[in-house]
Amino acid sequence: MYKLLTPRELEDLPDLVWLIKGILPKPCMAVVYGDPGCGKTFLALSIALATASGRDWLGRTTLQGPVLYIAAEGVLGLKSRVAADSIKYGQVTDAIRFLPGAPNLLEVGDLKKLVNSIEVANFQPDLIVIDTLARVTTGADENNAKDMGRAVEAMGWLQTTFGASVLVLHHKTKGGGSERGSSALRGAADVMIECEQKEASEGQAIQLKCSKMKDDEQFETIAALMEKVELAGGRSSLVVGHEVELLSETDTNAKGQILAILKLDFAQTGATHGDLKKAFLARDYGSASTFDRGLRIFKESREVRVAGEGKGKKYYPIDVSVSSVSD
Repeated sequence: MYKLLTPRELEDLPDLVWLIKGILPKPCMAVVYGDPGCGKTFLALSIALATASGRDWLGRTTLQGPVLYIAAEGVLGLKSRVAADSIKYGQVTDAIRFLPGAPNLLEVGDLKKLVNSIEVANFQPDLIVIDTLARVTTGADENNAKDMGRAVEAMGWLQTTFGASVLVLHHKTKGGGSERGSSALRGAADVMIECEQKEASEGQAIQLKCSKMKDDEQFETIAALMEKVELAGGRSSLVVGHEVELLSETDTNAKGQILAILKLDFAQTGATHGDLKKAFLARDYGSASTFDRGLRIFKESREVRVAGEGKGKKYYPIDVSVSSVSD
């Protein structure tokens, strides 16, 4: 028998609960998608650790709860990232568990083994992170609606079994703009978040754009700084820091123009700050302040190397050896 609800009974249903206010409901199936290297894992780990500890995430309140992180692309890379988070935000709580493997969610045996492992550990996750979809659906055709439907069904089973939100990481199409594969994934998802790497006034950032929020308004686009944290032994890692404003198209264009000047006019001799500014203004690319903003991004670019110090410091294109031009 199916129960038919009256308007009064509909009103008595519980309100929407948020794991992260305005971002991630509980329970739900959420998809974060983006290009390789855009910061998806940093983002997911940040959400996972904030939820496990109950600390605010980018100024938004969280509902503290246990988290399972399925590190299907390898757990060793998370070691430095978790250590960096601990330094930045305080000791990591035991309310998070990491699964170092890639269970195939399309195999009933693997799925049951996963659920049993969680239950044997006496662990009741409120959030399950899957990093990434491709690694836990071995043999599936992402463009096949039937295969993606099976993956969605498996994630739905995890959601229902534990009353948890499932956050899965996925890739964009080669042309960009949308998630890879069948639209069955988007159709079933409660939340879709596009992740992109961007330039901010303080350095590299990740931009989060909500393209679907089934049961509430889509949140406004967010940009968060990727902060570098120094670790023991001379190592370092990045963590998701505070919200920042992204640079304008004018500023990023200025960076490209300065780099072009360096390559065209000073590839062999190198250029000082003054050389670049003089050439930039002579070409009427923009104002002195536009140059200054573009230069800051330019100096952080991996396409540039520096030789010397102080006022005599020179910049060279990365593909030109400093020793070869100074002999």
